[in-house]
Amino acid sequence: MNAPPPPDPAPSARRLATLGLALALGAIAYRPLLASALQRPTAHEFETWLFRPSQLPAVLVLGSAGWMIWRRRARIAALPARRHRIATALLGGAGAALYVWALLTRSVDLLLPSLAANGLAFAAAARGRAGARALLLPALVVALGIPIPAPLRNEIVWGLQRATATAAAGALGWIGRDVVREGVILRVGEHSFHVIDGCSGLQGIATLTLVALAVGELLALPGPRRALLAALAPALGYALNVVRIAYIAASSDPERYAGISGDHTPQGLALLAAGTAALYFAGRALHGAGEGPPASPRPSAPGAVSPVAVAWLGLLAVLSFALPPFRSRSEPVAPPPLALPEQRAGWTSAPLAVDPYFLGTPLPGQMLQLHYVFADDEGANVVEILIARETARGGVDTSHLLSSKLDWPGPEWDLESRQPARLWDLARDATLSIASRPTGPERAVTYTWRLRDAGLPRESLRSLLALDASPLARERPRAVVRLVSYAPFDQPLALARAKRRLDRFIASFRAELSAL
Repeated sequence: MNAPPPPDPAPSARRLATLGLALALGAIAYRPLLASALQRPTAHEFETWLFRPSQLPAVLVLGSAGWMIWRRRARIAALPARRHRIATALLGGAGAALYVWALLTRSVDLLLPSLAANGLAFAAAARGRAGARALLLPALVVALGIPIPAPLRNEIVWGLQRATATAAAGALGWIGRDVVREGVILRVGEHSFHVIDGCSGLQGIATLTLVALAVGELLALPGPRRALLAALAPALGYALNVVRIAYIAASSDPERYAGISGDHTPQGLALLAAGTAALYFAGRALHGAGEGPPASPRPSAPGAVSPVAVAWLGLLAVLSFALPPFRSRSEPVAPPPLALPEQRAGWTSAPLAVDPYFLGTPLPGQMLQLHYVFADDEGANVVEILIARETARGGVDTSHLLSSKLDWPGPEWDLESRQPARLWDLARDATLSIASRPTGPERAVTYTWRLRDAGLPRESLRSLLALDASPLARERPRAVVRLVSYAPFDQPLALARAKRRLDRFIASFRAELSAL
């Protein structure tokens, strides 16, 4: 009996060549994203990855997604070959639209959702709906690298700052330490600690969420248990950050751990290691006692890459060279400085220092903060005014100045109430807020209003789609105005006088405020 002829290696070689061509075209098309992932970070950038509220590094999300796809290769290859035309068309169209818009606006971040959508489209074209489901988790991991739109991120960070300060003060009080919390400032003995945006813990929460998804993949947890582990990660990240803040605030030398010149990388690595270990053991517990680790997938031959996928990637690669981005709008080298008269209708001004930990360090001409005094029979009436405008100069993110943080007079205050108000002299709406300090009876009455601002949902969408790098950019930048007056105690008459003081100031400077 004759032995069967050996398998022809030509089909396998052709599949490998087609796969290599597809990968090469994909690398060319998404080369800005690849360059970002392969760029070696500096020590400062690495520290930023651990603490500063920012996007997850591209190398981390792309590496994690690629590892997940490699682990699922046998499962994907075993699926029957079929095509889901509607899913392929919708996902491919979304991926192409995002890719073109990313090129036009020079937005590398938008290449991430484009890559995820195109990957799902190729899976739906080769293995139908089941193929798209098999690549859904890796696609979601890629999407974790998309930065949270700046307006939304600022609100989340400010909320986490306040929640972290409150929880850290509670933890220190629970163990018997004498701590006073004033807003986001913790005072322990002779030391004080300001819970700044880098102490919010948002970056740790995002990183541990990615770790939880990786642990769920490693242990092959069922879907509901993976979701439970992923839901545990944000709570764990928040709790670990609260412990870190409480430890630093109670230490004899907080500057050693939290100073601007100090190295915070060991703290970040320690928290990441502790969180990873906790998530791994939680994953093992969810996996089930005595079940052991899941079996590794058996290697399989690479599946055939559709010629349509190769052509699609080739088209994207050609577009990356042929499609010119939108022309950058020319900005003045230095915008006209913000200014108000030093004296007007009995009001006299004096400069007021900007708190860099609360508002950041402003760019020249970006912010004006003044202290005005009006003397009358009732005594000295004081109004503080802050005017700030958004700017894109130097690639500095200044969107935090337009967040709800400005409804607070400063980092030592807690907001008691906030409600809409109408400024009739300016014919515009504003926010009226009342804040208090835990250590005294004084109240702060604040008017805040934003100019050329479309609200949190629409501004977040504008930021996500990089509309300010397109012809849809604003003609004038956003701006914000905050007026603060103080009442000596929490009584209706004292609060009414503070509010009347603000209305008098607006009437006196109506022309300048209307022209902003």
